[in-house]
Amino acid sequence: MGEAARSAWRAHNMGIVFQFYNLLPMLNAAENVELPLLLKPLSRKERRLRVEKVLDLVGLSGRENNIPP
Repeated sequence: MGEAARSAWRAHNMGIVFQFYNLLPMLNAAENVELPLLLKPLSRKERRLRVEKVLDLVGLSGRENNIPP
């Protein structure tokens, strides 16, 4: 695979792992979750649905607008 194909594969099949749980302090919880999804060809609506699902799965539903400490 060429570099472009490898990058596309990684973007489609892998996610971002925060080794030190570093969230971007200028983004709220939903924006931090959404950030890696911007690499995928998803509509804004689909990204938002996925963000809501993930935040619910980890018990952060209702805290979408919270800024990390």
